[in-house]
Parts: sequence; C-alpha cells; structure tokens
Amino acid sequence: MNSHFSKKKYRTHRAVSDILGNILILAITVTLFSTLFYWVSTIPPPPSSVKTDFNANIVMSGTTLTTIEITDLGGSALYNSGTVVYISYENTPQYNNHYTISDGFSSGATTWTPGMMWSYTVDVPNPGAVTISIIDTSKNIMLWSEQIIIGYTNIPPQFVSEGTTPASPITMGDGFVIWAKVTDPGASVSSVSVYIPYVTGGTTLSWNQDLQLWEGSFTAPTLSTNTTVNAIFTATGSNGLTSQIAFSITFVLGPKAPTPANLIIWSPPPTFQVTGWGDGYGGWGDVYWIGYNTAPINTDIYMENIGGSSAQNININVWFKFYSGGYFYYQCNCGEFGCSTCTGYSNGVWKWVWYYGSGSTQISPGGHSTYVFQFTPWGVGPDCGNAGCGYSYASYIYMWVAYSYTSANNGQTYYYNSGWQLVVEGAGVWY
Repeated sequence: MNSHFSKKKYRTHRAVSDILGNILILAITVTLFSTLFYWVSTIPPPPSSVKTDFNANIVMSGTTLTTIEITDLGGSALYNSGTVVYISYENTPQYNNHYTISDGFSSGATTWTPGMMWSYTVDVPNPGAVTISIIDTSKNIMLWSEQIIIGYTNIPPQFVSEGTTPASPITMGDGFVIWAKVTDPGASVSSVSVYIPYVTGGTTLSWNQDLQLWEGSFTAPTLSTNTTVNAIFTATGSNGLTSQIAFSITFVLGPKAPTPANLIIWSPPPTFQVTGWGDGYGGWGDVYWIGYNTAPINTDIYMENIGGSSAQNININVWFKFYSGGYFYYQCNCGEFGCSTCTGYSNGVWKWVWYYGSGSTQISPGGHSTYVFQFTPWGVGPDCGNAGCGYSYASYIYMWVAYSYTSANNGQTYYYNSGWQLVVEGAGVWY
C-alpha cells in the first residue's frame, strides 16, 4: 500500500515540470516576435517607382548633329527639380552635357508629361554614337536610356518636293514662283538651280529660310499655243555631288483682252458745178464764180471702228472754210468808139462756216456709220458798178472735221481732227 502511494506522488511532480517548460518556451517566442516586429516597423518604406517611356530622334545637317528630340510616350510626369537629361557623344566627348527639363521647352515648362517633345539645339560635328539618359535625381535611379548609332553615307542631295506658285498650268505673261525642297543626308546643300525652256537658261534659286525651300521668280513666256515644258532642277551638295530632277510645267494662252475702239474717218470728194456766166464779146467768156445762189452740195463722212470694243458717245462737227479770189473784168473808158476792157484784182475773202454736228452716236467693233449732210459753197462776185463784168477765179474750200469718242474697253475719251483741202477751179471739181 505504501509502495503504491509513493509511485503516484512521483508521477505528479514530473507533470508540473513539463508545463513550466512549455510556458517558458512560449514566453521566449512571444518576446522574439515582438522584438522582430518592432525592428521591422522602424525600417523606412522603399520609394515609389516611376514608370515612363520615351522615344529619341536626332536631326543631322550633313555630318553635324543639330537637334536632339525626345518624346514622352507615356507614364508618370517628371519634374524639373528632380530630372536630368544626360547626353554623351562617342567621338566628341568634349560636347557631353546634362540638361534640365526646362532647357528643352521654348515655353520654359518645368513639368514633362506624356505627349510632350523635349527638343534642344546643339552643334556637334561627327558625334559618332549618341547616348541619351534620363535620370531621376530625387530617387537616384535611371528612368530611361538609349544609344543612337549614326551612319554616314556619301550620297548626292535628294529632292523632297517641287512645284510652282500658282500651280501649273500658268497663264502666259503672268508671273510665277518655282520652288524645290531638297535634303542631303551626308552633307549640306550648297546650291539649287533651274533651267526652264523659253524662260531661263539656268538660274540659281534663293534659299527661303522661313519656308525652308529654294525658290525663284519668273515670268511665263508668250507663245502661240499652249505649251508643256520640263523644268530641270540641279542640286549640288557640299561634298560636290549633284542630282537632277525634271518637273513638268504647262503654259497656256490667257483670255484675249479686247483692244480699245479705234475709229478711222474719210470723206469721198463730191463733184459739183459752180455758177458761171459770160457775155460773149470781148473774147473773155467762160468766166465763173461761186455765187450765193449756188445749190447745196450733198456730201458724207464715212467712219469705221477697227478696234476691238465699242466706240461710244461719238460726236462729229464739220466746218468749211471758203476762199474766193482772182481777176475780174469790166467795161471802162466808154466813149464814142465804145468801151475798153479793164481788169482789176480781187485779193479774195476767207470765211469759216460750221455746217454739221452729228450728236451722240455709237459704232460697234468692226462696224461703220455714214454721216450725210449738205453744205453751200460761198463766193464773192466782182463789184463792177454800172458796167458789165466777168470774174475769173480759183476758189479754195477746206473741210475740217473734229470728232471724239469714248472707248468701252477702258472708258477713256479720245479726241481727233482731220482736214481736207478741196480746190475748185473752173467747172468746180473737187481734187
């Protein structure tokens, strides 16, 4: 009995020791995890990552790098204070440099967002490979980097486009500008010239900095028919190589402008019989003069429009100037044996007489008009007193015509005058 009791007491003591061990292990574990959690909580969080993408392009002029362009394709915005653009050159490291965001924007923008192109002008000869890197200095990480390999080729200038202003066809006689855009991948363009049949045998074009093209001003030729020609452009590079291209131009006849009205005038000389008398003795018959009672003479003026437009507001005025004079014969010294024949001389008389005014008329191009009127010759007979006499004379008649008209082509008024001398002798024929 005593032996059983002792065994039970021994087993109870051992169980208590196991529980205490487990408690101690648990306490140690909790303490360790608490310490580890505290330590982890004191570690600073990693910086937030920047995700963005870019595309780079370089512009060359011959073998010289002139412009670097970088386009933000998408991602996080970059800021001037924490971003550096570093550019290095394989062959010319002395030109290596770094830039800020605002250096590449003409507006001075300090934030670089997707879609914006950063552009910077440089002057780096023979750069070799160009390495472009964008660095975030606030996080000390490289955001993007690219290397561009530049290859050089010895080729002639290349024509990009060409044309005329205004565009072909061009009206003959009009001015026009011919132009060409030319590039040279391996060098620079030294000159561009053009040969245009009927226009120029070869003219060097001028460089237009604003339009970035070569151009020259010319005048379209005047030809008998519509004509198409090939203008030949010749471009020369700084490396001495040349290239040519043909460009077709058509010159066309323009609408023919009507010529102004142009009047010609003439008058057919009429014939007429003057009054004449003779007393039949003394041998001096057939003596004539133009008397006051001479019948009116019909005459006309013929006017034709040989111009290309209508002649308007035509006004014609006609004057005649008469002169009569000569020797006259009369009876004198009458006595037992009859009378003697005496002679005298008349110096004659001039007289202007207005006879006709047409009023306002009109003649179309190629048309004509006839203006019919009459005039009465005017003369002076001899004054013989109570003696019979005769009159031998030469009579001059001038017809003076003044006219004006307005051309429908240009609205100008033109003034002209014409005159004819008509000499009448004896029977009175105009000549």
